[in-house]
Amino acid sequence: MSDKFEISGNTHRVIFLIVFFFVVGNAQAQLQKKEVYGFVVDIDGQPLAGVNVRLTTSLDTVMAISSKTGFYKFYQIKGSNIRLNYSSLGLQIVDRSYPQYNTTDRVIAETVVLKPQVSVLKEIVIKKYKPIVFKEDTVQFNMGAFQFDRRTLLEDALKQLPNFQVSRDGSVYAFGKPITSVQVDGKKFFGGDVLTATRNLPADFIKNIQVIDFFGDEASAKGTKTGESEKILNIVLKDDKKKISFGQVTGGLGDQERYLASAGLNKFNDGQELSFVGSVNNTNTNLFSFGSPNGGGSRDRVMGELADFADPTDGFNAIGSLGTSFSTNLNDKISAFGRYSYTNTKNTTRGNSYLQSVYGNNIITNQEDYVTKTVDNAHHMNWGFDIKLSDSDLLKISPTFSWNKSKGNESRDRYIKNRQITNDGEYASDNSSTSPNAEVDILYAKSFKKPGRKLVYNLHLGYNSVDKKEDIVDRNKIIDSAFNQVQIKDSFLNQFVKSENKNQDIKSSLSIIEPVDKGGVLELNYDFSYTSIDARRLVHERNNELVDFGRVDSLSLSYDYAFSSNRVA
Repeated sequence: MSDKFEISGNTHRVIFLIVFFFVVGNAQAQLQKKEVYGFVVDIDGQPLAGVNVRLTTSLDTVMAISSKTGFYKFYQIKGSNIRLNYSSLGLQIVDRSYPQYNTTDRVIAETVVLKPQVSVLKEIVIKKYKPIVFKEDTVQFNMGAFQFDRRTLLEDALKQLPNFQVSRDGSVYAFGKPITSVQVDGKKFFGGDVLTATRNLPADFIKNIQVIDFFGDEASAKGTKTGESEKILNIVLKDDKKKISFGQVTGGLGDQERYLASAGLNKFNDGQELSFVGSVNNTNTNLFSFGSPNGGGSRDRVMGELADFADPTDGFNAIGSLGTSFSTNLNDKISAFGRYSYTNTKNTTRGNSYLQSVYGNNIITNQEDYVTKTVDNAHHMNWGFDIKLSDSDLLKISPTFSWNKSKGNESRDRYIKNRQITNDGEYASDNSSTSPNAEVDILYAKSFKKPGRKLVYNLHLGYNSVDKKEDIVDRNKIIDSAFNQVQIKDSFLNQFVKSENKNQDIKSSLSIIEPVDKGGVLELNYDFSYTSIDARRLVHERNNELVDFGRVDSLSLSYDYAFSSNRVA
């Protein structure tokens, strides 16, 4: 029984080995390795070298490159369903499939023709800008030649342009001279106010900036240049920005309880402009310069001095500003612009000084602590009308009005000491002032049939006034130790000061322009000017109980002055 079982087991092993070798042999037959080759030519039948040929099957992914004769070959390809891909730079991509060659050991692919790849590129426009163009009275900066961030305002863009300098208070200088007025497409923007333009107009809207040597409306009407020019800025908008509405909102918070918020809305309509701006802040930032390049009140200065790197206004300032402006064509013959702005400024300045001087054995010490507070309210309005009476007659009328009101107080603690005398004093004052100002300029220009012959008349009327009231209290204690017995003296001063100043001026000019010879000009001119000054200063002295002792004539002033001149040239 046991022998029969062993023989039967061996029989199973033999059968298993026979079946195994049969299956492996069949699988090897199915995995028979192949060779794949072929040629690649161009549309003229010429061999193509360097063509990338990619072969993929169910088991293979291989690459080959065609030779100088266009021949390529793959060895030991195992899988079925042969796919070939042909590609070369500048030629069309071609795909071929050979599923029928699954059992043969050699596959000869058809000769493949690669055609040129034709692609139509989009139009490429190359623009060339001259960064700076110099003309007779104008220097033009083409903004397309400079790179700016899309959100950059004009003030920051000017800092990146050559020959421009912008101070911390926003004053703009070009070629070392202050910019006094700003125009947009030849028309005053916000009455020509520099700060309003530079802090509201995006640089992305501007095609070019022109720095113009402007000799005044009268010189422009005459066609002659007399006197010293001022520099004005003319902003030329891009063609697609001449009809646009835009605005901006800015806000910020900082340490030391600092804050800033501003908003602006502007609408341009091909020469017509309407703008609204407003701001509140305590960072010494103003939206308006009131036509003055140095901020409407700070002192004039030369570029490059230390003041350009410091705040031009001392102390802590809380400023609220609001303004609006417009320019439009009322009809075919009359164009007009107007502007109104209001600014409220609250200033607090605290300071101290310590000065010590040595003269031999005598040392003089001077120490002072002070606090000043002011509240200013400023209104400013100006208009302009350009009236074309006829093809040869032009009339320009430009009225301006401003009104300022200010209140303030000041306190000082003084201590002065030398070897023998000590002075310990206190000073306090309260003041208030109002200042209305009005001006009007009228220009009439007439051209005649003869080219160059003109008649130009200019009239300027001006009035300004300052009324100021001031209460002054000055206390001092003087200790004199020069003698054996120390002497102590108290001094007390209480004054009420009232000042009134009125100025009036009239300027009138008539010119007749006649062309002579070749390019020559003869001008007959008559100028009249009149100036009147009326100044009053009344000082009243009071005691400690505010009892008025009456007017102090030696400190009071009454001054009248008038001057007129006539000139023919």
